[in-house]
Amino acid sequence: MDYTPQSLLKKVESLNLPYPAVLSLTGGEPLMSVDFLSEFLPLAHQKGHKIYLETNATLPDKLLSVLDYIDIVSADIKLESATGMKIDKSVTERFFALAEDKDIFAKIVFDENIRDDEIEFAVLLAEKYHFELILQPKMNNDKMSVTTKFCEKIFDKFYSKYPNVRLIPQVHKFLDVR
Repeated sequence: MDYTPQSLLKKVESLNLPYPAVLSLTGGEPLMSVDFLSEFLPLAHQKGHKIYLETNATLPDKLLSVLDYIDIVSADIKLESATGMKIDKSVTERFFALAEDKDIFAKIVFDENIRDDEIEFAVLLAEKYHFELILQPKMNNDKMSVTTKFCEKIFDKFYSKYPNVRLIPQVHKFLDVR
């Protein structure tokens, strides 16, 4: 079903959620719909709703256009070793610099290819912008792609540099829900 910003707010309010509700913007990449969000978020904000943005942290300019209406940011730090894609670190840095005043945490999906320079970069970002790191082993269907021992090793590498880190599997993959 297609919604206008007004009809979506009406739908949200018909759900009898606790008031004010925390509305989660997620998957795909919500910032790809920034034109819609630029209309919807002020309406939701005006009604007192809080906004939780789950994002890949690669679109800082789009974030900037809706940042005033975002309360919580769950951002990915994309690692080349896990994605196979070269990530522009300056884009990631700009994203976190813009989001710095929000309630923010970052997720890092990793596999056996994670590199020490990637760990360093993530830790430097977290230290600079004061956010929690959530480590998530990459999944192959409902199985972790790495051993528990390897997870411990990676956790220890992060924790020895930055204590505000957690290791949490991608539970939605264990449960086969999206």
